[in-house]
Amino acid sequence: MKRVEIREKVRESHHKKRMDTFSALFPGEQPPKVPFDSWGTIFEEREYKLRSVKDYLDILEIAMKAEMLAKEIYTYLGKITANVEYKRIFLEIAEDEGEHYAFVENEYKVHSKIKARKSLQELVEELEKDKNAHSAGA
Repeated sequence: MKRVEIREKVRESHHKKRMDTFSALFPGEQPPKVPFDSWGTIFEEREYKLRSVKDYLDILEIAMKAEMLAKEIYTYLGKITANVEYKRIFLEIAEDEGEHYAFVENEYKVHSKIKARKSLQELVEELEKDKNAHSAGA
């Protein structure tokens, strides 16, 4: 299965879960129309080019902060609500956000290692050039 297909299935599953949550919290109501595009649409409509691993790591750092904030918000809502069903829903969403954070954090760790290896490789190449330059001049 291609990444695009996987992303679409995850998006559909996420949307269904959120609609089920909305229905549980607001029976018989429809969610209001939001007058702006979702983040997914905004990113799909633009061409973003990453120039380095650092660019990707910067994006992952922002994503980790957003996921942690979402987890903290839903955890807080779960703690302050008296309604047992709402509490369950909010804490379940908080758990989902924690899983999202863990996924992004893992990506960050993997790509940090790639960046470190690349930096080390560049350092070794630079040292070899210096060594060869000194050997040629000696």
